[in-house]
Amino acid sequence: TTNLMILNVILSMVVESSLKAAEDDAQAIIEDKEREFRRHAAEFKDICVDLDRDRSGTLSKREIINGFSCNARFQELMQLMDFTREDCDVVFNMLDKDGSGDLDYEEFVDELHKMRTRNSHTMLLFIKYYVAEIKAMMTDVVERRFSQLHQALGVMAEGQVPEMMSQ
Repeated sequence: TTNLMILNVILSMVVESSLKAAEDDAQAIIEDKEREFRRHAAEFKDICVDLDRDRSGTLSKREIINGFSCNARFQELMQLMDFTREDCDVVFNMLDKDGSGDLDYEEFVDELHKMRTRNSHTMLLFIKYYVAEIKAMMTDVVERRFSQLHQALGVMAEGQVPEMMSQ
């Protein structure tokens, strides 16, 4: 029994030191990734300056889309973050929270980084965006149909056959 207790103490010490080493490794990886992001962010902001054709200090959707054609490094960085030219409309609309049609460089780079590093958060943002788009489209369709129905009922009340019912 004494041998078993000594073995348990030794095992617990080994496990504890392994957990501490793993925690230190995880922290070092996080710090490395943050340094890498800062390095890429500075480069990315320089690229944003190049993409900003009107020198407004912000990027429009058109300037970002053109970046895929005109700037190989921009295209490469976007591909590293799994964003394609086809994603531009959705991503830009999600990032342009105030609806101004412009994104300042800092906001663009930081928000892309957040989207890239928080996969579940990004997925929720995409879902939220698409649900809002569907809601807007459905509201428009329902309002048009309601208006058509209202007009048809008004015509019927006057004793006439509405065009859409006579066909």
